[in-house]
Amino acid sequence: MMHRSRLSSHRTVSISPTCYVMAFALVTTGVRAQGESPATKAPDATQAATQPTFDWPVPGSVTVTEHTTKKGKTMHMRYQVQLRPREVSKDEAGDDATANELLVSLRSFEFVKIDGVDLEQPAVREQLAPALAMAAAIPDLIVDARGNYVGTIGMDETIRRVVTELSKSDGAHGDAKAAQMRAALESPSMRATLEASAGQFWNAWVGGWNQWDVPNGKQRELATKLPLGSFAMPAKLIAQNLGPVDPKEAGGKDGYVKLRTVTLATGPEACKAYADYLAQLFASSMKHSPEAKDFDPDKVKKIDIRTSVEVVTQLGNLRPLSASTTKNHVVEIEGAASQRFFERRVYEFDWKE
Repeated sequence: MMHRSRLSSHRTVSISPTCYVMAFALVTTGVRAQGESPATKAPDATQAATQPTFDWPVPGSVTVTEHTTKKGKTMHMRYQVQLRPREVSKDEAGDDATANELLVSLRSFEFVKIDGVDLEQPAVREQLAPALAMAAAIPDLIVDARGNYVGTIGMDETIRRVVTELSKSDGAHGDAKAAQMRAALESPSMRATLEASAGQFWNAWVGGWNQWDVPNGKQRELATKLPLGSFAMPAKLIAQNLGPVDPKEAGGKDGYVKLRTVTLATGPEACKAYADYLAQLFASSMKHSPEAKDFDPDKVKKIDIRTSVEVVTQLGNLRPLSASTTKNHVVEIEGAASQRFFERRVYEFDWKE
């Protein structure tokens, strides 16, 4: 029988008054690298004939079960991913760029299991309600006909709902915290980062693979950049084609391949990019905070960003069987506690034929 434990040890959302922690939370989102991609070079002569093609059913839906591991605990959640044509306004109707855009919506969130927590207990369900509300606040994504992430619809409403939920836990200080948090999230730098990171899961499923041309059994290394608000952190991207997946490991189905990208950012140039981002953050989003002050770029002592993304998919339709992201990040700033972050998310897809 599953024993009861304090839910506080399993919370997925927390509030920190520290500017460094807020900035660190944004850099650990692991948004898709910009610049070069595995498809920017001429295809290798040994490449398989199949080219990546985005071909999800429209309208359609798929059930996703997500397993998230943080701080040694794993949370299992299930939800529906819905895809439908985007309805454009009259002003947008003549714009070819928006003519074939699609909307991706996440709906019907439910917790399946949380390590050490009895989900049948009424008190537990009550404590989980804010987390479900936060999940439901995820804005709809806009993707183009090739499956590229374009942006979001409803980010303002997302910010409002997130601020409302997080400020509830601060009691008498809630209003002040809400104003401070809203100012931070609505700043241009933060908003740009939120827009980019909102598409993180989609890029792990589809957007990061729709131009893939690394041949079976090969890998490619490229210089790339990680967006940080209006700045960019130099990084190295390693793209690996791990080849065909045994049908026994793919539910008896043929045609699946396993692809992986590893993004690494460390060293003086990465530290400088992060320092520039922090300086802008302090100058704008934190101006209403009692902690606000000029930031000394020399205080950034270490950046070590390591993100791995893996997918088992069919190149003919880019409908994944599974996908995962693993982040292992360290940020050290003089005068602040070392920020170490590990997170692994595994996604399993149930396609109804």
